[in-house]
Amino acid sequence: MSQHLLDPTPISMTQFHGSSSSCLCACLDGGDEQKTQRITLDRQPPSLQDEMKETEAFLAAEMNKLSMQEISKALDDVHCVGEELEEDPDSVSRALFTMDQMVRAEKDYFYELAASQDRSFVENRSFRLKFLRVNFYDVKRSVRQMMNFLKHKATYFGADNLGREIELSDLTHEELNLITSGLFHVQQGRDKSGRVIVYMLNHKLHLCTVNTLIRVTFYIFYNLLVSIPEVQTKGLAGIYYDSAKPGDKFIQLSLQAQMKINSVIFSIPFRHSSLHMCIKGTAKGNLELNNALLRLLLSAFPRYARVRTRLHYGSDIELQYHLQSHGIPMKYCPVDSSGEIRQDILNIWFEDFLVELQSKEGSNVQQQRPSNESTTSHVSDSSLKSLESTPIQSLRPMDVILGRGRGCQNHPGNIRFRAFLEGYRQQYDSVHLAMRREMATDLCRMLKSNGIRFLKLNDDLEWVECDAEAVQTKISQLFRSMRKQKRVHSGRPTGMTQKRQT
Repeated sequence: MSQHLLDPTPISMTQFHGSSSSCLCACLDGGDEQKTQRITLDRQPPSLQDEMKETEAFLAAEMNKLSMQEISKALDDVHCVGEELEEDPDSVSRALFTMDQMVRAEKDYFYELAASQDRSFVENRSFRLKFLRVNFYDVKRSVRQMMNFLKHKATYFGADNLGREIELSDLTHEELNLITSGLFHVQQGRDKSGRVIVYMLNHKLHLCTVNTLIRVTFYIFYNLLVSIPEVQTKGLAGIYYDSAKPGDKFIQLSLQAQMKINSVIFSIPFRHSSLHMCIKGTAKGNLELNNALLRLLLSAFPRYARVRTRLHYGSDIELQYHLQSHGIPMKYCPVDSSGEIRQDILNIWFEDFLVELQSKEGSNVQQQRPSNESTTSHVSDSSLKSLESTPIQSLRPMDVILGRGRGCQNHPGNIRFRAFLEGYRQQYDSVHLAMRREMATDLCRMLKSNGIRFLKLNDDLEWVECDAEAVQTKISQLFRSMRKQKRVHSGRPTGMTQKRQT
């Protein structure tokens, strides 16, 4: 039994964070080998400790309201030793029957509206099980959450769409851009309990309106995360990471906006196993706003989530040590130990989701693979240069459109295409000019051999496949654009301005 359960004295949050010894030895994941690094964890700076004292006291008081058994379960979840949800067929059947009776008696407006559009959607066994599982088969809570879920869905996606799943095509170009901006990151791999890990990085909050953020959050959490079986049975480890740099102006949503977002998040049927709020205190205004808003925000959390929330402070390497001590591996953390965003892995989760989405839609990628697919070098140049004479009947999410305008840029396949090339940008820039064309050819072969289609509109406004030369030209063009954009962001002069200066 945990020591906390044996001690009758009130619990303080410092007990949950562990001791604040001045020097700790942390094993940080680094590739195949573990790198042991001696790091100094100084006690919290007085300003930070004082500012967050009230919020820490609030969380401690919430823990003290729990029974011994509830405290034990909360601590197990936070420290990554929680148990997986167990189900037996008889209990599941009884809960579904009771839920159906309660739903019929409820006569909720949004439920009835969804049922009038497609009754099979809201009566679907798997749909209802999501709400029962997250509430540990408390039927009353499950029904209440399902009704809130439908209400929010109608509010942000339209009442006409209640009876169907929200699809990627329902999102706007701005929302698709936000998904790949780095605001959210679903970490590759799982924590020590096998739970999915999702990050929210606050340095991108200024990129969108509240409604856009809510719609994207709804889509990612429900369509992507809830569809993963472990999220329903084991739960989700959430991490809010302060990714601001020293001197940055602190970006903070209003309390009203955060309340709206939380109301939507807590209506989505996933189990909140733990929430880690990583605070660096580097941006101007960070501490004051965090402390004042956090207490109000946490008080609006359901108690189950509130007592599974932990605050961590310090530099990036200190924050990552705290996360690792709670069972979260750092090998695929989207922020490195110096605070830089890891662009190479940032959107892999979304790329994988698009591949899975394409597979679910029934597209037969295997038919488009060459007969010998053990290596891309076996694909002949003549097959790459050939054009499809038959028009393409419909676009797929993985297709890349060659053309101009935002419609092409924001197509899901184009977003994935740019993210793929970003991973090769440094290598492309480092090779000699004569080798770049050859590298573009190799990348073209690689993509086509994996079933990626490059399409354009012909004179009859029909979709047809592009030849290899057009694809290679497009690849080279995008690499040049990336290089130019990087120079602009870094403040370095581009070729034209450099000439004028000389």
